[in-house]
Amino acid sequence: MRAQAAAVMAEVDRLGQVDEACSLRVTGVRFVPLSYQFPAGDEQRWSGGILPGVTAGVIEVTTDDGIVGYGETYAATFAPTVVGAIIAHLEPLLIGSPAGEITRTWQRCWSRHLYWARSGALVATLSGIEMALWDVCGRALGRPVYDLLGATGRTDIACYASGGMQKPPASLRAEQAGYVAAGFGGSKIRGGHDAGHDAEVAATARDAVGPSFPLAVDAVQGSNPQPWTQREAIAAGRALAQYDLLWLEEPCGALDIEGYVACRRVLPMPIAGGETLTTALEFLPFFEAGAFDIVQPDAAHTGGIGEALKVARLAELYGVRTAMHVWGSGICVRGNAHVAFAAESCDWLEYPTIPNPLIAALQQQPLTPHGGRVSRPVEPGLGVMMPPSAVADYQFTAGNAYRFARARGADG
Repeated sequence: MRAQAAAVMAEVDRLGQVDEACSLRVTGVRFVPLSYQFPAGDEQRWSGGILPGVTAGVIEVTTDDGIVGYGETYAATFAPTVVGAIIAHLEPLLIGSPAGEITRTWQRCWSRHLYWARSGALVATLSGIEMALWDVCGRALGRPVYDLLGATGRTDIACYASGGMQKPPASLRAEQAGYVAAGFGGSKIRGGHDAGHDAEVAATARDAVGPSFPLAVDAVQGSNPQPWTQREAIAAGRALAQYDLLWLEEPCGALDIEGYVACRRVLPMPIAGGETLTTALEFLPFFEAGAFDIVQPDAAHTGGIGEALKVARLAELYGVRTAMHVWGSGICVRGNAHVAFAAESCDWLEYPTIPNPLIAALQQQPLTPHGGRVSRPVEPGLGVMMPPSAVADYQFTAGNAYRFARARGADG
């Protein structure tokens, strides 16, 4: 199976060599962090921590004929100043390179840092650079990025609302009912506290959306400083089983392959995860172990559009389904949507529904759910933009970085 997996990844790498059709050269790369601060008292809270606002880690790539492409890195949600330093470090490897040599550029930047950054922040930052290169090529060729990736032919895809943060039951009930009315195809709420608490939250949400509306629970243990043990994860899953979940997401720590396998073995609902992983190589042991029913790569974090597509195609090889993870601005939404329309294994596109004006502001035409689905984009490139007013309207605020929760039992 490893040989087949290697062949799948090599095929995606070939898609990333569009240099014969796109001969532009990179003349500049710039980090443009943007922020939106939640009003005082409206911080978003869940078991993994607190989000005082949102930061879009936009990466701008310019070329010698004036075409500009945009990407986004999810790493800016956690460490925006680190992203700026990494981009400055990578800049000499990028300036002058052919914009259409997407795979070679990615490999050059990654392979020269294997001693200290083969995963994590460097790969997450490369995600935004790589995404911007795809945007450049699509714009230059007048084609949507999914078309360059080999579109599946589907014209729409199921889209679920991703909210359900920590809030009073009445507010959660109203929020969830609103998603049904707004035309979303499903909803996801946050859990991750304990079996009893999560069951109460799921009961409230299920009551609000009705018995047949797809509902997922995210235990966010990949963001938890002291994730559930296998026993705790299974207990929570059993408590949630009565609510007919679309999936239970991240019931275990980010690298707890054995925990995921154990949950899949005994719990009745599908088990999803993988959003914290970077590079397809990091996903491969999870596939080989049978850890996921549903895998959740993110083009703004996993390594870019190419790496996210590799994960989705590996999922197909291993009999796993894909639901694209999205938790960023409109650029993140679009990057993942293009992967979704190029991946046969993909069933769902996540759409973040916390208050975030940067989702609409950075898309040429915001994706809008109708009948539970969103239509395939038609604009060249990713279909994103950077309005001249964006930097002024959404000035970067360092204090918006995600704040992780303390470990259970920690002092203070």
